[in-house]
Amino acid sequence: MEGFKAKQVKLTEFDVMNTLGTGSFGRVRLAKQKSTGEYVALKMLKKAEILRLKQVDHIISENTILSNINHPFLIKMIGFTQDDRFLYFVLEYVAGGELFTYLRNKGKLDNPEALFYAAQVYIFV
Repeated sequence: MEGFKAKQVKLTEFDVMNTLGTGSFGRVRLAKQKSTGEYVALKMLKKAEILRLKQVDHIISENTILSNINHPFLIKMIGFTQDDRFLYFVLEYVAGGELFTYLRNKGKLDNPEALFYAAQVYIFV
């Protein structure tokens, strides 16, 4: 998608479903875009926690980078919005979970797997 850029969206455009994961600032929930039926990951960040942990600059950077980057090995940010309590990042949904969780559960990678993941990081850099 050449020239892709995330846009401001309305939360009412999505049916919010089950939780996919949780983190320091909030959670990620599965959502379905009403107009297309497409599944997305809705990252919900608690504004109060962002402020309390002094992470405002970090979140602004994350939003700026994700909303402007287009790379086949990175999750695409489709849109963003906010309300009184949360910032919302609407992200491409990819089933399978995070590499961190995979590594934690597996313990260690064998050589072919390690080469596969390392090559993708190297290609990106």
